Amino acid sequence: MNRSPILLYAEDERLVGELPEQLRLDGYDPHIAQARKQCLWALGERRPAALLLGEVPTLATTLELLRELRACECDVDPDVPVLVLSGGQDALCQVAAFDAGADDVQSADVSYLVLRARLRVLIERGGLARRPRQAEVRSLRIDSDRREVRYAGEPIELTNIEFALLTQLASSPGRLFTKHELQRDVWGSPGGAGPRSRALDAHLSRLRRKLAVAGAEGAIENRRGTGYRLGLVEPDAAAAA
Repeated sequence: MNRSPILLYAEDERLVGELPEQLRLDGYDPHIAQARKQCLWALGERRPAALLLGEVPTLATTLELLRELRACECDVDPDVPVLVLSGGQDALCQVAAFDAGADDVQSADVSYLVLRARLRVLIERGGLARRPRQAEVRSLRIDSDRREVRYAGEPIELTNIEFALLTQLASSPGRLFTKHELQRDVWGSPGGAGPRSRALDAHLSRLRRKLAVAGAEGAIENRRGTGYRLGLVEPDAAAAA
């Protein structure tokens, strides 16, 4: 079985060049996607260790794809590390890529040795290592590999964004996560007031209702105007007290 990290490279075939073969010689298993739907399908099916994202076919399209990925609007792992290869040297384009959720941005003509080193760092330190693959807080169990949530053994059906929010909160039970942190780390955008902040509250409100229906009422606490935390005690016991 090939256990090499899978790298997904999404770009016009004419611009790929020798990169896939270079990666293959270094022990990686590159998969080339040349269209948005193909890219999203491969992200969901292959669960790559990192995404090497070129311009598909323009920077604007690349940013749109990246925002969709980070916003959990598709059935893929929103934590996959992403390195964007930009054809331009414009600092504003690089900033736009970071704002959209890129972990690293490099020029398309970067040397292969530098690119390989950047990818290695992303794979070792980023994405898959950011959050525990399994988390258990009292009767609440989260399995990121299976993308399952259970309370007292019973499954809870969550959307991608709800799952990502719960996983983030469960990564440090009892800690208060500010809205800024949740928007940045889960939603994939800077924190602050406005439509995005209200959307975040709406997702968390639905998540709390689903947990309550499952018997975990009060598991997620809302500090109005500040943020959210996952309680350390059994919700039922807290309610009884």
